[in-house]
Amino acid sequence: MRTMRLAAGALGISLLTFGVAGLSGAAPTATTAAAADPSAGPTVMTDVWHGDAAVPAPPAVTRTRTLTDAQEAQPRRIPATIRRFSGPDAPVQSPTPRAMPASTSWDGIGATGVLPPDPSGEAGPSNFVQMVNDDIGSVYRVYDKAGSALTSTLSMGSLWPGGTFCNIDAAGDRLVLYDQTVDRWVLTQFTNAGAGPYYFCMAISKGSNPVSSGWWVYTFQTPNNRFPDYLKFAVWSDGYYMTANEFGDLKADNGVGIWAIDRTPMLTGAAATSIYFHLSKTYYGLEAADIDGPTLPPVGEAEHVMAYDQNNANRLLMWDVHADWVTPGNSTIT
Repeated sequence: MRTMRLAAGALGISLLTFGVAGLSGAAPTATTAAAADPSAGPTVMTDVWHGDAAVPAPPAVTRTRTLTDAQEAQPRRIPATIRRFSGPDAPVQSPTPRAMPASTSWDGIGATGVLPPDPSGEAGPSNFVQMVNDDIGSVYRVYDKAGSALTSTLSMGSLWPGGTFCNIDAAGDRLVLYDQTVDRWVLTQFTNAGAGPYYFCMAISKGSNPVSSGWWVYTFQTPNNRFPDYLKFAVWSDGYYMTANEFGDLKADNGVGIWAIDRTPMLTGAAATSIYFHLSKTYYGLEAADIDGPTLPPVGEAEHVMAYDQNNANRLLMWDVHADWVTPGNSTIT
């Protein structure tokens, strides 16, 4: 488990080796198969907007967002049946060329006043990119590995043209990934206008340099007016995967969404396909496996998704997602 401390008005960055935190009590066991779920099968969609990013993104500016009652009531919680855990993390991967000395530390993006700030960061071969929630959505900054800032604090939403959903309704819940399989950077967040339709936004760098390469930007709409809260993204061998806790116009708990997103066209800025599965509200807080380190999954290996079982203590639920990019409608979740 990772934590970021808020101190002296800055979000500190400490690059360490992180592992998987232990669960209190008896060791968890994985079920051989997740409980049956009435998922209706895959929904295949194409992005609703894609194109070249606005360049360069201007420094973030303060903008006051007026929250509706529904937004204020946005269910951003961990169910009482899920316990919080603490304790040291054990290294789970051998050092890689992306590794940094454990003592490397510096002050990151200054506190934005938004709670939760949800700081996120990722190391690549030469850079570290940090993202934080802000009044204008997500903001990011690029550093070298000595801690020198290579950019000012930039608005992710400003990468989209003015008037587009990911520009005017950018709302944070940010995540930054370095995709070592293709040497690219990925920035993500969602939109929130207080009522549907809802979207999630992805920017993928055109090259390996997150400062000078430029970005392709994508807007994806979520099905059935479901708000995608608590977005989690992962890099896998055949594309990007996303999970989200879903809510109907921020009111009714609608379950969990799982997306597979075709990476190949995104490398050139072409239209991208997404494959979506919906699980009932029996489940919560799913996360997909993310590649880190020199050992890649076997060719054709399905993406693995896991969740803590809210109804059975010390048990984990697991799914395999196979995305068929030749015939997306044949994709499966088991």
